[in-house]
Amino acid sequence: MPMAILRRSRAGSPRGASYSNQPRCVFPTAASARYPSRRRSRVHIAQASLSQRDPTIQFRARNARAELLLALGRSRVACDVLADLWKHDADTELGAEAGLRAADIAEQNLKDRERALALYRDVMARAVAPAAQVRGRAAIERLTKAPT
Repeated sequence: MPMAILRRSRAGSPRGASYSNQPRCVFPTAASARYPSRRRSRVHIAQASLSQRDPTIQFRARNARAELLLALGRSRVACDVLADLWKHDADTELGAEAGLRAADIAEQNLKDRERALALYRDVMARAVAPAAQVRGRAAIERLTKAPT
C-alpha cells in the first residue's frame, strides 16, 4: 500500500496547490481500508451459499468462505468450517480434501497437534478416496514420530 495517495484535480494540478506549494496527502484510515471489503466478501459468499440448492456449489461456497477466513487470519474459524464440511461430506473426495485441509491448518497454523491427529485419523478411517487415506496415514506417521 502506498504511503500516501495524492489527490489531483481534473486540470492535473494537486488539490490545495493554490493554498500551499505542497500537494495534499490523504491517508486512508484503518477502518475504511480494511473492514468494508472484508465484510462485503463474507456477505457475498454467505449469500451465494444460501441462494444455491446444488450441493456442489454450496460446498464450494463454504470452502471459499474458509479460505477467505484463513486469508484474514482467522485460522481457528476456518479450521472449524472445514472440519464441518468434512463431517457433512465425508463420502466425497471434496469432503476428504476439506478434512485434510482442516487438519493441516490445525497442525501448522493453530499448532494443535491433538486436533490435527484426530482429523487425520478420521480422514484415514472414513474417506472414500484412497489418496486421502494415504495422505492421512503419512501425516499420522509424521506427527507420531515427531518430538513433542
